[in-house]
Amino acid sequence: MSKWDNLIVWAGIGIFCLIAVFFVFSSPSQRFFSWTKHKNVFDENFSYFLSKQTEINEYFDFNIAEAAFLESKTAPFLVEPKKLAILKEDSSVNSMNKEIKEYIVEQGDTLTGISQKFNISAETLLWSNELTLNFSLNPGQKLIILPVSGVLHLIKNGDTLTGIARFYNADVKEIIEFNQLVDENDILVGDILIVPDGKISPQPKIQKQAIDFQTTQIPIADSYFIFPAEGKISQGLHGFLSNAVDISNDCGAPVIAATSGKIQRISNTSIGGQGITILHLNSVITYYGHLSKIIVQNNQEVAAGEIIGYIGNTGYTRGATGCHLHFEVRNAANFLAKYPLGYYLQWKN
Repeated sequence: MSKWDNLIVWAGIGIFCLIAVFFVFSSPSQRFFSWTKHKNVFDENFSYFLSKQTEINEYFDFNIAEAAFLESKTAPFLVEPKKLAILKEDSSVNSMNKEIKEYIVEQGDTLTGISQKFNISAETLLWSNELTLNFSLNPGQKLIILPVSGVLHLIKNGDTLTGIARFYNADVKEIIEFNQLVDENDILVGDILIVPDGKISPQPKIQKQAIDFQTTQIPIADSYFIFPAEGKISQGLHGFLSNAVDISNDCGAPVIAATSGKIQRISNTSIGGQGITILHLNSVITYYGHLSKIIVQNNQEVAAGEIIGYIGNTGYTRGATGCHLHFEVRNAANFLAKYPLGYYLQWKN
């Protein structure tokens, strides 16, 4: 390369450097200034956003991941339109829990103390547990706790929300809203509704009609049901209607339809976990709770002995040793009540 060629190369490099220096230091740097200004505003807003993360997380179910993206704290799920409206209305931190709870009586508990603890009326505690004023609380006794003052109602043939509201001196709209129903027609035989602020008449005849579940039982032949699962009877009659029996077995053991019928509801609650409700002849209902897996769908016809799910530990089952089936019968006697605690149910080959 000649001397002149070298000069040309170095001259070009020098000119490029001069242009770069001129662009940075000598030209109007409006673009650079504007970018810096917007970056500072963004940093300030984002810092404020981060400072509010705890408050935001109490309203919504997500975390801030790596200062840039939203990360869900729970598995993704679909929200029905009516549920979305409820989420919007109940978005406050202190939104009401609408689940029924179970409480174990402790030493020194009183009716008044328990009702005050859960912010419900003493009458609600009596009605939901079918107790009378002269009852005595015993440590270890289980009580059903409604989320609000009111009554429980088991839907029977011919029931309407208008009639239920009139019977308990309650409001139809409040019943629909609290139970997250679509409308007045969104009830099925065997459903259990909470009637907010509902009241039971003190007249003995009406009271018995309202809360004595046993009077509505349909006579059932001994051969009507088969064992819904194999396992040990671990708890006798209990539950919202005092007509459920628990069958203890390993999680994953199969659960079958106790008799033929139609899948009426598939549910998932904090107490019952994953559950199945089946409608049978004569409006008899069976409910299967705490399932680990459900393999049937709503409105599906099932035959007696058909596998519908598997025993699990979902809902309120008291820890890892709680694998069992909660089997409840509505509108008929629970045939498993005749078996003693510890009895092992086994299917016939």
